[in-house]
Amino acid sequence: MRAGAARGDLYFLGFGVSKYRDPRLNLDYAHKDVLDLAAAFEPMKGGKDAFSAVHVHTFTNEQVTVEQLRKAKALLASAGVDDTVVVAVAGHGVHARDATATYFFATHETDVRRVAQTAAPFDVVESLLDGIRPRRKLLLLDTCESGDDDGAPEPGL
Repeated sequence: MRAGAARGDLYFLGFGVSKYRDPRLNLDYAHKDVLDLAAAFEPMKGGKDAFSAVHVHTFTNEQVTVEQLRKAKALLASAGVDDTVVVAVAGHGVHARDATATYFFATHETDVRRVAQTAAPFDVVESLLDGIRPRRKLLLLDTCESGDDDGAPEPGL
């Protein structure tokens, strides 16, 4: 890339859940955090050291489903090798309490009695960045239990 040239395009995919189908899970700011990130990225087009174009896609509350997470990868189909992709998820997260300790992102439809069947396994979130052309990728997780499971007991969903 030559000096002063734009840095390719920026793609932002944001998923934030504050209002769940089960109101006991509701949060205050997860959806707002994603919308605030989107608002920060939108003006980054043009000018010195800016992106050629900015593609912002946000999904909040009832729009955040396992199916939508899977379909969202299509929004990155035109991204090229010199582009930048940022994916952000905000809401509840939980590790399975079995030997696998699989991490799940709680989408809008998550049923606490059937997390493995109704929430998004981390593989679904991570797959948004797998196999795409851009070299610059950033995944932001603002969820409970988004770190490694160290075996310490923590309250789940």
